[in-house]
Amino acid sequence: FELAKFELAYKFYETIFPIKKDRKPLVIIISELKKGEYTTNNILLNENIFYEFASFTSTFLHEVAHYKGGDGSAGFTDILTIILECLLDNSEVILQYKSEWDKINDEHLLNQKKKIESVICFPYDVKYHPKGCECLKCEKNRYKSFGVGIFDYSDYQKTHNIHKIDPITVLYSASFESSLDDCKVYANTKNWAVIKQN
Repeated sequence: FELAKFELAYKFYETIFPIKKDRKPLVIIISELKKGEYTTNNILLNENIFYEFASFTSTFLHEVAHYKGGDGSAGFTDILTIILECLLDNSEVILQYKSEWDKINDEHLLNQKKKIESVICFPYDVKYHPKGCECLKCEKNRYKSFGVGIFDYSDYQKTHNIHKIDPITVLYSASFESSLDDCKVYANTKNWAVIKQN
């Protein structure tokens, strides 16, 4: 559901502000202090903001505006002002976006009624970063980040094949081992038992 909202937010952004920019992939973070961060390779968003429309949308728009510079830079403040003007000129688009966002949210809440009690984690994906990348989520000598998927164990038991079910989320780090550690921390915050692989 986080990825669906992220993709929808990009679609909304590109509708109100149709200047072609390469999309950056989403990385979900767990933080008590930080709502989001823009890096060379990713947009990092706090897992907690995905449940509140205004907080999610404002944080997303703030982070995508950083392609013009850091907080306080002339480029960043200029583009943020233009985005605000575009928002005020497109109230109908905002209402449509809010309607689609609510639909994703409602479907997620409906699915959450099926309580997740335990999960299983598997290596799931590898992303390549540009050479020289300085982010904290990639292996420096090969510029890769390694994603571990968290899967509902009850879904996994039906097929024993992770390629036939969707992960709850995928967390990336500089190695599969560190990604797995992050997944265990994430699962703990949700009170999910992590089932060890055989």
